[in-house]
Amino acid sequence: MRALVSALLIGLGAVAPGPAGASTATAGRLAAAAVAWADKHASVELSASASTPPQQSITMLLTPRASQTTVTFAGTGTSSVIRETKGHVTYVNVSSLAELASLQVSTASPADENVWFTVSPTDPRNQSLTTWQPLSVRSVFSYGLMGFHRPMRFDGVTTLDGIRVYRLTTMSYIVDALGPPGPTFLYLTDTTVPRPFAGRAGTGANVHTMYFTHWDNVSAIDVPTRAVPLPQ
Repeated sequence: MRALVSALLIGLGAVAPGPAGASTATAGRLAAAAVAWADKHASVELSASASTPPQQSITMLLTPRASQTTVTFAGTGTSSVIRETKGHVTYVNVSSLAELASLQVSTASPADENVWFTVSPTDPRNQSLTTWQPLSVRSVFSYGLMGFHRPMRFDGVTTLDGIRVYRLTTMSYIVDALGPPGPTFLYLTDTTVPRPFAGRAGTGANVHTMYFTHWDNVSAIDVPTRAVPLPQ
């Protein structure tokens, strides 16, 4: 899932220079206020899409009971992963043989499409499915703020999708939780209490931007009541 997310591309506008003397203290204050605001909410939706090949979109839902990440690929199908908060049980459902093959299922057949499978924590495939999937609103920031490799820098103010936002820059493991840190930007609303608006990470073609929406207004996740082990 990590590689799928990091391939999403969204363009951003130019950033106005920050005021003279802008420091890591300014960035830290803004980020702390935004995280404190987010921490008061039980659910959120994160989403991104790409118009350039391979066309794909991703939606991540975080609720107290479970989290769900769904990636849709133009022409090849959909992959969906659900993780229950209690017990950290992982479920996966894909809509095509191509996506089953990407899960290293060598015995896949059409009968395995659109079937919910469980993935054991000891299965090596479980890590690739869950590395990029936090379990709660708070843990979203363990891939960003808590995982930052160096202090943040306040870059100034810009407009993103018509919203006036602060831009903070740092290095983090948000693109690849297992690899070296990469450039990371956090966009916070320019409001009395800053709120997380979007996050962007990566360089060159390996860039993605995800938007935070539907705070405390996320549809309930339909956790499977029946599932079978993911075949080899």
